[in-house]
Amino acid sequence: MQAGGFQLEGEPNTVETASFTLELATVRPDGHTDLTTKACTVIVKEAPKVTRVAGSDRYTQALAISRLTFRDDAADTVYLASGQKFADALSATAAAAHHTAPLLLTPGAALPPGVVEEIRRVGANDVVIVGGEASISAAVARQVASSTAAKVTRIAGADRYEVSRALIGHAAFGFASATAAFVATGATFADALTASPAAASGGSPVLLVDGSAASLGSQESSLLTRLGVKSVAIVGGVTSVSASLASSIEKSFATTRYAGSTRYEVGATVNGASFPAASKLYLASGVVFADALSGGVAAGIDASPLYVTRATCLAPEVHREIGRLAPSTVVILGGPASLSTAIETLEPCGAD
Repeated sequence: MQAGGFQLEGEPNTVETASFTLELATVRPDGHTDLTTKACTVIVKEAPKVTRVAGSDRYTQALAISRLTFRDDAADTVYLASGQKFADALSATAAAAHHTAPLLLTPGAALPPGVVEEIRRVGANDVVIVGGEASISAAVARQVASSTAAKVTRIAGADRYEVSRALIGHAAFGFASATAAFVATGATFADALTASPAAASGGSPVLLVDGSAASLGSQESSLLTRLGVKSVAIVGGVTSVSASLASSIEKSFATTRYAGSTRYEVGATVNGASFPAASKLYLASGVVFADALSGGVAAGIDASPLYVTRATCLAPEVHREIGRLAPSTVVILGGPASLSTAIETLEPCGAD
């Protein structure tokens, strides 16, 4: 434990708040001694309860999260995204959380076992397929329509960026209005997924952009303006969202960038600014995207942060965030193949 310039060592064994005074004597060259005192407080809290939500694969994982999050007949809408390609689904996490709806995953060719039953169980009147037929086939759409009482709506586009805009701007299944928006690259998944619960907690969308672009496109700008967005949070450093693109955004919106040298640091920065307190937090793999897609919906509905981390130990930035928030519960998303059992100790990478 670090206290200013002092390293305090030892293993606390009592939940309590303790106060003490540090005294530092400094001898000057003239022989006089200066005495400095500093009052310190150490707060020792109960270690969080660690639970794991896992399935045999990414599809049963999404089903398990839905079953834990939603009671029977508790969701009017279900979002359905590809479990093989992350791009179309990235904006769906914040949208699903905004509508208090499950996000289920499917292969492109056919529905996996359990999805139809879950759509029926939650009582969905609408199923929103996110992405074109290259991501989720027409056969899947027909299977949903013929096997459930839900109306099927497909939200698609020519690329991941058009899908993102179409979903956010959809009258029924997107965002009617928003005073703030998060912007993240669509080239990789970690920044957008980490931002999704933070965005959902404030009723904000996550807009995917081509991070290498020199400026914000007219369609993107028009969408944000139509929603009533006043402020934009850019998630990721200049290698994710270029300085020129950020400068273009700044011309129209109050802009803040949440950056870091790694995806783990970016997540800690976003959540540090978005969650001053949280009784629960979620952990997902920073390498495998699927666990965080549906888990991000649960985190957003809970108004809890989601952190991506390494497979066998906590990234130091994430470990510090657990210390800052002191949650009562930590939920690990995915099986040991994604996040090992060693993660359950909540030990940071490099710990002895």
